[in-house]
Amino acid sequence: MTGPGKPKGARGNREGKPWRRADGRWTARVWPPEGTIDRKPRYVYGRTLKEVKANRDELAGKLSRGLPQDPDQTVGEFFGRWLAETLQQYVDAGNMAESTLDSYRDNAEKHIVPDSLDVPTLRHIKLADLTAPMVREWQRRLSQKPSGRSRRKLRGSSREPWRL
Repeated sequence: MTGPGKPKGARGNREGKPWRRADGRWTARVWPPEGTIDRKPRYVYGRTLKEVKANRDELAGKLSRGLPQDPDQTVGEFFGRWLAETLQQYVDAGNMAESTLDSYRDNAEKHIVPDSLDVPTLRHIKLADLTAPMVREWQRRLSQKPSGRSRRKLRGSSREPWRL
């Protein structure tokens, strides 16, 4: 070893090698990419060292692209679960008001995952297939539709809204 640091050929941080378990299976640890909110490693298993390395590389690729665990899950299913389960947990813990949850649900039903066929929606698209251009097109089409709510009247109707 010359100078500070690791010796030549040593693995970098979070680049561990697979190991063999007592039951004979191989295991490898995969860390999520830096900068994501996920901090815990995931583990993959295989019968052979070659298989576990392939599984590790596949999972690392999925994590780096931000793909969901369930490849068949749609935006509508994910969003419905987020509203029903995740946000409800915030309300139950006292970290969110019930009225905020009601507002989120109302907005989602009107704009994000509506049942109506004449409103632009992403609900039928699989999360794994969702792309930025799809979201931009959805936003563009959404901006062209009426809001679905009546505009609030400002105090002093003689005033122009931009001159308060």
